Amino acid sequence: CVFTAGSVADTSNPIWQAADCDGDGDSNGTDPDPADPCVFTAGSTADTSNAIWQAADCDGDGDSNGTDPDPADPCVFTAGSTADTSNPIWQAADCDGDGETNGTEDMNGSVGSDPFMSSVPL
Repeated sequence: CVFTAGSVADTSNPIWQAADCDGDGDSNGTDPDPADPCVFTAGSTADTSNAIWQAADCDGDGDSNGTDPDPADPCVFTAGSTADTSNPIWQAADCDGDGETNGTEDMNGSVGSDPFMSSVPL
């Protein structure tokens, strides 16, 4: 999993195939995207000690997986975090429970684009 910039993995190598370079719980050989810790097959268990997985923010709530109180829930985050509004998981959630997704609220500018507060007509 350690290589120089610009090199290309030998995906036919059984050692590479058995490794899990991105820490998402899928071995490189079966991983839909072995370079993205947020793309994995259902039922996989992340290697929470993997630095690549820890640095990613899979749920888009603004907390990296390694410090996120719940790295699979975009509505659980630490105070002061800034959501990644382009993240599809964050967009699909309804963190304030008003029936309008975060993505829709962000697009509409509802309540100052704050999907963590109830959407009230301005």
